[in-house]
Amino acid sequence: MTKRKRRRTDEERADWRCYLCGRNAAEIGVHPLPVQQQAHLLPNRLAGGLRRFGGVKNPFSDTEWQAFLKALGPELRADLGCDADVRETATAHCYELCGECHEEVLSEPVYLPSVMRALQKHFKGASRVEKVVVLARMLKRGAEALELGAES
Repeated sequence: MTKRKRRRTDEERADWRCYLCGRNAAEIGVHPLPVQQQAHLLPNRLAGGLRRFGGVKNPFSDTEWQAFLKALGPELRADLGCDADVRETATAHCYELCGECHEEVLSEPVYLPSVMRALQKHFKGASRVEKVVVLARMLKRGAEALELGAES
């Protein structure tokens, strides 16, 4: 059994805001993000850096890290603003998310049939790292398209 992190102080709760929606703990109410459910943070998704439920979530092996950084290292370096060890920086990078953004939006995306067909083409025979890279690129290009659409 792992030790639980200490609970946030009243001051920390008052200062806290969800990275995505910007709501504070008082506005969120019943959907705060429990510390042990920070699954979408880079440390857990890439390295299993945060302990949760007594273990880690399938951390990348050294070989998978090499493949991942070969594919997305330059983009990660730019996005994280790091010149040094991108693996170390990504492992330490965190987002604070409310339960609604995490559980109801990020964890349960709606995959349209056209998206599933595109993923099917790219996922067949792909390694776990290749699948992660495909999804990361799809999300990045989608975000860029949304930004372009907002400027129009």
